[in-house]
Amino acid sequence: PALHICAGPVGEGLGRNRRERGGRKEGMADDQGPTAVKVCIAVVEFDLVQGQIARLVVPEDALSDEEKKDLAYHAFPDSKSVELSLSSGKNSIHDTLFHFRIRNRQAQPGGWHNAYAFCRQRHDPSLPRGGDQISVVVVSNKPMTTTLMQIAKFAGEVYFNKGEGVLSQVVESVHSWEESGLAGGRGSVGSDPGDPSDEGAGEGEAGLWKQMSPSRGGKQLTVRADEFVVSIIVPERKPSSLDAQVAGGGRWAPSGDAETRMAHSKVCTYSCLSGVVKHLWRIWEVVLLAEPLMIFGSNPEIVSSSVSACMDLIFPLPYGADYRPYYTIHDEEFSRVQNPENCGRDGNPTLIGVTNTYFLKACGAWPNILSVGGGDAAGGLAYNSPMSSPRSPRRGSWSKSWFNFGSADQRENLISVVDSYTQEFYSGPGTAKENFRVLASLDLTSDDASEMQWVTSATINTKLIRRHFQDLTEAFLGPIDPYRKGMYEARGPEEILLGLEKAAFPKILTDCVEREKLLQLYAKFLKCANFKPWFEAR
Repeated sequence: PALHICAGPVGEGLGRNRRERGGRKEGMADDQGPTAVKVCIAVVEFDLVQGQIARLVVPEDALSDEEKKDLAYHAFPDSKSVELSLSSGKNSIHDTLFHFRIRNRQAQPGGWHNAYAFCRQRHDPSLPRGGDQISVVVVSNKPMTTTLMQIAKFAGEVYFNKGEGVLSQVVESVHSWEESGLAGGRGSVGSDPGDPSDEGAGEGEAGLWKQMSPSRGGKQLTVRADEFVVSIIVPERKPSSLDAQVAGGGRWAPSGDAETRMAHSKVCTYSCLSGVVKHLWRIWEVVLLAEPLMIFGSNPEIVSSSVSACMDLIFPLPYGADYRPYYTIHDEEFSRVQNPENCGRDGNPTLIGVTNTYFLKACGAWPNILSVGGGDAAGGLAYNSPMSSPRSPRRGSWSKSWFNFGSADQRENLISVVDSYTQEFYSGPGTAKENFRVLASLDLTSDDASEMQWVTSATINTKLIRRHFQDLTEAFLGPIDPYRKGMYEARGPEEILLGLEKAAFPKILTDCVEREKLLQLYAKFLKCANFKPWFEAR
């Protein structure tokens, strides 16, 4: 199916307020297929009396009152980050870019809104609390993180320059992508654009090709608001060897929500996880099995990016469990999350990004905790930039941080370590072991390296890490894939496991997991939340 990008009210309530616009009812195209992307923009302010409130939503009927409340609670860094930002006095303006998820209360159970926030914190001693903060949030029903984060940054910047009137122009500009022919035929995201001079290419379609050009592994489209113009990159992920070819020999296209995120989102993995790169194989195992994993950092930007980076390790397997790139104690489900009996249960978040150390005390049952640091605790770094995390360790300085939470003293030590915003990974023993050949191939820079050297190094290392873990995941899924595609019959996971006992496994997989432990890993995988959604998406 083609991936539609259009604008309009978010959620299944689209049809309740369809308006005539240019001979076409607004929102009608939104109902044409499950892959349509719908966006709206909200402005959230922090009021000293009312607290966090969504003051403006464009279109105004896009979100329910409950959804506005949920959105407002996640639209700002937590109080500690705010205090650090406003008290530092280093910058008069402090911008942070991050993303999160809230429940879609207008859809069937299990629906989500994906939110991308541009938060501006202004330092002004003349104001109450020494400053103010406003977030401009782009909300979508699809998790196209890379593309929509660019739109959020643009929407935030033009809002603070021109006011709220330009937000509707941003929405209309995104909508024009669909009207120009992007939402179908040869103009679909993920398909080759071909030659604009082809017979049958209309004037609007030919005009679209002039706006599109391959860049950084994707296409470019234009977003406008008054005199401001920006090129938005729509990345394309290289298809997996496990993907089936669509009829007619066309390219693979994502068919579900998680598949869309995996195919059209990219993150600089190394910049997020450089300090724990030796433990990437254990992190891969934790994410593969959808085990509870809490990611702690100094600001929403680094934790939300790190959540994406961890999920990226298991590409092309979509993450099928509940994940929250940025999660706060204000979420109405927090009491259920901190209940130790719910840790790892279906329906409970299993991968969360947090910035408040209270989570470490309240969620003591979580077995895996990743501290990703973040440098300046107030945030303010460019999204997905290699500079958004501390530099990689010097060559030969990999530290051992396997940690079992067996006593209260160890738990207190954990809190003191992660509260200092260092990069560490705390987990129990696993089956996956590091690949020293991959580690040796990484380009490690010293602390005194220039910014350009660090950016170049992080880009190269991200490509190496992404390629290795995609190969590793494909090797792990390969023996199960024939059952998924119906080539072999199995009445349940038990029969699949019996078939795997005599299977020959690729070397990249046996280098990571010893053969006698591999069947144990498969047994856990066949029971985890990632298996069923992937297996049933035939």
